Amino acid sequence: MLSEPSYKSARSGREFSLLHSISEILSSSLNIKDTLKKIYELLDDLIDIQHGVLTLIDPYTDDLHLEMSHGLTDEEMKIKSTTIEGGIEKSVLDSLTPLFVHDLLDAPQKVKNVIPKQYPTPTSFICLPIVLGKKKLGTISAAFPQKDESIFSQNFKLLSFIALMVAQEIQLTRLMESEKDKLKKENIFLRDELKEKYNIHNMIGTSSSMHHVYENIIQVAA
Repeated sequence: MLSEPSYKSARSGREFSLLHSISEILSSSLNIKDTLKKIYELLDDLIDIQHGVLTLIDPYTDDLHLEMSHGLTDEEMKIKSTTIEGGIEKSVLDSLTPLFVHDLLDAPQKVKNVIPKQYPTPTSFICLPIVLGKKKLGTISAAFPQKDESIFSQNFKLLSFIALMVAQEIQLTRLMESEKDKLKKENIFLRDELKEKYNIHNMIGTSSSMHHVYENIIQVAA
């Protein structure tokens, strides 16, 4: 069994390796759902996550919705989806105040409700706002077996780093999607403009040769 200093040193090394892996994952994919799934799997190896949830603000409606989860069944996800807007995640994002509970058994019922089922061990819970500058993007949360205060504090710091990395990735992804939409609209506009410019009805010419050309164009156009 490792002594406490040795354990902390080993844990720090694993945290550094985890953050490096997360950085590589974020830089290799633009699908935030798939990315977060891999991140939660890596995080699970380190802190034994019992369940985790990512919520995001819809950029068009400003509604908070469940984007993905780790450790929940499809049925539990459906139930969770119905409680997001009026739940803890919304409160955390609105107030920009992290929620951290060392032991859910001692927490108010509203906080206990974020855990969709009972786990065999005492459970700790952390929910953090995902924010970039003043822009609210969503929340990231994790429930894990209760540990001592120092480990709980380490888990909180680790999730805080991950929340910042995810915020930057979400913002980058949305900027790229916005740019793609803009280019699509410009492309459609240019095609319509060219169609109008080279429409047969806008062509000028009255000679018999030009009439013959028009007839051929009409036949081929269909």
